[in-house]
Amino acid sequence: MPMKMIIVMVMLVCVAIPAISQTETVPLAETDINTDFNLIFVQVELLGSTYWMLMDTGASYSVVEYDMMTELGIMVQDQQTLKQPGGEVTIGTVGRIEFGVKGLEVVLENLRSAQMNKVGLDGIMGKKVLGILGHDFIDQFTLEVDYQGNRMRFFDKETYEYGGSGTAIPITLTNTRPLADGTVLNAG
Repeated sequence: MPMKMIIVMVMLVCVAIPAISQTETVPLAETDINTDFNLIFVQVELLGSTYWMLMDTGASYSVVEYDMMTELGIMVQDQQTLKQPGGEVTIGTVGRIEFGVKGLEVVLENLRSAQMNKVGLDGIMGKKVLGILGHDFIDQFTLEVDYQGNRMRFFDKETYEYGGSGTAIPITLTNTRPLADGTVLNAG
């Protein structure tokens, strides 16, 4: 390969690299996740302490653990007692709650609260779980989940542009539930 061609190729690579990095979407925040049981757990900060929350794309709304809210001095309103298999469970609402995810401030309005630990959520998960992050949380961002690296990146949903090598899968929201068309193939 002639020397002139090598210099031109090196110059093209040097010119192209800054252009690529300038178009990359910068995350608002990035955090470690835990993927026990193939579920996504995110750490949140509330009133100076750190808690785990389960990310649930199928949950219409977020729910916090009732007993933990009362222990933290957060008022639970509109309380009701429901009969469930395994015993009665108290539910209610928390008007507004602010918490952090690695420096990102998040606000949830009309947050629901339920006695989830009466059904053994902490025991099943093997960790103290503050609650479930549902559609009302997820809808505020575009999220990238790196299962292999155990990381989640939060982006502004209005300015996000995917720049990876994967395939984008169109998702339709129906009553806050994500749905995607697909085909199931028989492995045999």
